Amino acid sequence: MTQIVKYKDTISPSELEKHRVWIAVQSEALMARYFQVQVDPVVKKEIVRGWMDTLQDYSQDEIYDAIKSHIHNKPNLRPHEGMIRQAIIDNRKSKTPPSVPLPEPQKDIPSLERRKELVKQANQILKGTGIKFKSFRKK
Repeated sequence: MTQIVKYKDTISPSELEKHRVWIAVQSEALMARYFQVQVDPVVKKEIVRGWMDTLQDYSQDEIYDAIKSHIHNKPNLRPHEGMIRQAIIDNRKSKTPPSVPLPEPQKDIPSLERRKELVKQANQILKGTGIKFKSFRKK
């Protein structure tokens, strides 16, 4: 099983802070396209914090592509951070190449004559030990 590496874990704390600010700006720019009810600044801050917390695990390219896709495919639907996150996940699934079954490994089975020769060689080596190598074939 492969472990999923979150984007936020691959960058420094200062880069993470810049990334979160970028997410805040993008979310505000996206929301500006839609009707907005006036809310208390404290509530607005919590809404933006929700966007940052939800999307900080994803790269800017993934977030940007998901926002662009939402605007293109659902222009009349005001998005929330969960919708953008789901779009990122869906985009990742569509970009994952389909698994290709591995070919059956070829078994290198020696010919009957070669196997008989190997049994004779094994018996020569074991000669004097009291052990006799037998063929594994059923008779």
